[in-house]
Amino acid sequence: MRRRGTGESGDDRSLRRRNTRPYSAQGDEAPRLQQDRYGVYNGMTWAKLKGYLDAKFPKSKYPGLEFKEQRLGDYWVFEVPELLTTDDKKELEKLRDKSQTRHPSQSPEPE
Repeated sequence: MRRRGTGESGDDRSLRRRNTRPYSAQGDEAPRLQQDRYGVYNGMTWAKLKGYLDAKFPKSKYPGLEFKEQRLGDYWVFEVPELLTTDDKKELEKLRDKSQTRHPSQSPEPE
């Protein structure tokens, strides 16, 4: 009895090599995520942080990526494909400070 080559196999259940592509070309796998955090202070709301993350990691490039609101102590904790850089954190500080109104300190008048 002679064995058939894989190309001639009539059995539909035969194993075939699966083509694989890197994530960026596939678009159907979730990216590998890393946990990152950003401080919850001076008006940094989850809505502001999530808006920044959505813009930095668009769904067109990272399909299926969802940011879940999670607070641990004084930090927003989230998972991202790439950790936030120093420049990202500076942009977040600007975003946080833009919506804050600062009132000059006033000392009580002497009597």
